[in-house]
Amino acid sequence: MVQTYMSPVQTQCINIDYYINDNGISDTFTDQRWMRLHMARSVVALFIVSFLFSTLSAFPGLVGCWRRSHSNIIATGLLQLLAGLVVASAIGLWHAIPHYEYEKLNFPEMSFSRWPEVLQIYSRSYYGWSYVLAWLGVALTLSSSFMFLCGAQCLRKEKQKEKTQGTAYLVPIYAGPYHCPYSY
Repeated sequence: MVQTYMSPVQTQCINIDYYINDNGISDTFTDQRWMRLHMARSVVALFIVSFLFSTLSAFPGLVGCWRRSHSNIIATGLLQLLAGLVVASAIGLWHAIPHYEYEKLNFPEMSFSRWPEVLQIYSRSYYGWSYVLAWLGVALTLSSSFMFLCGAQCLRKEKQKEKTQGTAYLVPIYAGPYHCPYSY
């Protein structure tokens, strides 16, 4: 029987060692099994890349809002778009792994139906509040990207309007006592 322990958030947990030694066991892996393992590792990598894009988008966003620069706002919108697409692909790949495992992998010694009863019980997927929050985060990231791109377009139009309206009212101001028209 597999020993489980109580996590800090009151769920039953087991630890899985994902490190695979270069020994006889890994030599027997089929191509499908290696692909499933690499897909599982790619989910973590995609979440890290998404977090990196989100963090990087903060810097041009702050600079763009401070300087009112539409190019920095566009960069922020594009980085947010990339972050949203990468995290959506990570969640999609997370869904693809069990499907791939149950439909494509045919190694009878490790199929889900042959697992011990306790592992089958604790390996079932239940979509809870964290799953809903993950998809909500994807939707909010993509909507913030859209808002940044629309904001950059509005900022560009506003600057062009200021440029065309303000040229007729520009009065040259000269520095120095001899160039000032109201000096004594």
